[in-house]
Amino acid sequence: MVLSVLSGLGMAWMTLMEADSGYVAHVLPPLVTLGVGFGLIIAPAMSTATSGVEPADAGVASATGNTSQQVGGSIGTALLNTLAAAADYLIGRQPTADVVIASQLASYHTAFWWTAAFFAIGALACGPLLPSGRPVHNPDAEPALVH
Repeated sequence: MVLSVLSGLGMAWMTLMEADSGYVAHVLPPLVTLGVGFGLIIAPAMSTATSGVEPADAGVASATGNTSQQVGGSIGTALLNTLAAAADYLIGRQPTADVVIASQLASYHTAFWWTAAFFAIGALACGPLLPSGRPVHNPDAEPALVH
């Protein structure tokens, strides 16, 4: 949950970017924040996807988790592109160079805010659903047959 919040904060921070923003001062810090948060989400997500699965079904569970991650990334990219394209900043404005740059920034900011919202929704959804603490292992249980 905390990692989703960290990633969401990184995306929200990206909305402060302006046309004259410098990379090191204005882009790199939120990218590092986003990268740390998102990078630390992936391993626990895959671990959770295969947690409690019988060893015989571990391959199928892992493949399902990986497929969901890949399809989700593709659908998410398409959705964010649609939201950014629908930002409609240019409507009613003369398309001068400054207005076009402002329009591009508005599109990016729209996608960044939506992504931050998705991370917040993910944090709120996963917080109550996922148990905290270490998984319980029963050493007396019989090992499952692996085919």
